Amino acid sequence: MRLFLLPLPLLATLLGCGPDPGLASTNEFKGTIHQNGGSYSLQVTDAFFVRIQPPSGPGGIAIFLSDRPGACAALQANPLADLRSSSSLLLSLANLVNDSTSRPIVTGDYPVSTSSGRTGTVSSGVFRSKDASCATRARADARSGSVTLTTAPAGSSGGRAIGTFDLGMVGLPGAPADAITGRFDVGECPFDPWAGGSVACD
Repeated sequence: MRLFLLPLPLLATLLGCGPDPGLASTNEFKGTIHQNGGSYSLQVTDAFFVRIQPPSGPGGIAIFLSDRPGACAALQANPLADLRSSSSLLLSLANLVNDSTSRPIVTGDYPVSTSSGRTGTVSSGVFRSKDASCATRARADARSGSVTLTTAPAGSSGGRAIGTFDLGMVGLPGAPADAITGRFDVGECPFDPWAGGSVACD
């Protein structure tokens, strides 16, 4: 599946990160991901959103919920910084005109979509858990459900993204979906995901 907001190397890097702009008391993850004989969940301690505007293709926002603190400064210093021993949920939202053009993010429902040729408000979701060497212990992708945005960040900087999610996550082909729900109220972590840097396990 082509992730419509984040290039795959950057997606792998950012999953597992989370700074202070979101208050832990207003961010919540409920549910369990079952994979490789293990059970994985997420006790949210930090959360944030990033504005995504790639050099080409549609833009939007990416919302992160994480059990690791202090990533915003690391990402601003090195957009490819990676944090070990962490679990995170990435929610990507876009308001598509077509596969290459998008409108501003607005409030409303963003149904999960994994197909090309999508239009309107759409979302994707990825859960990933990493070990001490930054290797992936578990990964599951949203295959059903939606993200609901009740407050959308306006303008080109700042603001908050507030909403809820209700998703069916699938980790392995043919495996049953794991249901997760939750909420978020997050501020922006301003950095340029395309600024370069070197991959590092922090």
